[in-house]
Amino acid sequence: MNKIFIIGGCNYDMTAFSYNPLIEKDSNIGKLYSAPGGVSRNIAVDLSYLGDQVSFLTAIGNDVHGDVIKKELRDLKIDLLNIKSDLPTSTYLAIHDSDGDLKVAICASDIYDQMKVEQLEPFLPILSTKKEIVIDTNINQQILNFLFEKLSVTKFYVEGVSANKIIRLKDNLNKIQLLKCNIIEARYLLNKHANAEELVTDLLNLGVKQVVISQGSDPIYIGEASHVESISVPKIDNIINTSGSGDGLFAGIIHELHKGSSLKEAVSFGIKVSQVILQSPISTSNKLSDLISK
Repeated sequence: MNKIFIIGGCNYDMTAFSYNPLIEKDSNIGKLYSAPGGVSRNIAVDLSYLGDQVSFLTAIGNDVHGDVIKKELRDLKIDLLNIKSDLPTSTYLAIHDSDGDLKVAICASDIYDQMKVEQLEPFLPILSTKKEIVIDTNINQQILNFLFEKLSVTKFYVEGVSANKIIRLKDNLNKIQLLKCNIIEARYLLNKHANAEELVTDLLNLGVKQVVISQGSDPIYIGEASHVESISVPKIDNIINTSGSGDGLFAGIIHELHKGSSLKEAVSFGIKVSQVILQSPISTSNKLSDLISK
């Protein structure tokens, strides 16, 4: 089986959970976790736990946080291709309320924001051999445009990441095989306050081949070839942490599509992956291996 090739961001995550409902502008009692994270790193690790072979092209700094991330990827036998940079490893700080929901986060990602095409060019001979590539929008506009231009026959499977970053895709929607995002990100991308079904239809009309729009616990809308439908999301108790659950959904989708499953089957499996991660204090979970052992 060919490796799943991923390009995107990784961070060192610091996550705080308040024991009680958050009080703004005050010190809140809670607990802290720190661990490797980042959208594409989460996807790569989730896929590794699901038994897939993964190659991961990213930028990691020469610092303590970077050393932790590199060791983890090596231990999971993920093939790491590191883009050289003198900047520090990207760092993500998230604060969650007592119900586990994310309230605010800050990502210090200069290593991606300031990345130049020249740093990526040495990897072009490898990239040009890949028929399918998974990417996220943590990589900056210049790099995204470079990838879409130079790899014109590649099928891109894209994670939207955030409302501020998904708009980087605006001029290249017709070059995307699959776009997965949440409803807020889709509204920002299209500059339109509409329901998920309408947003899926609009994205298909703009040239995206397959679309998945999540809405938290509300139904996920999917579309391809002008066909749009919804998939219900089972309710889950004991949610610990919402960070990484969307990445898990996407990882599950990629895992199943890589096996030849339909988009609907892939999303149904992705929901199972995301719900395992919702019950983890960090953004991935080694319990994902249980999903493929059943």
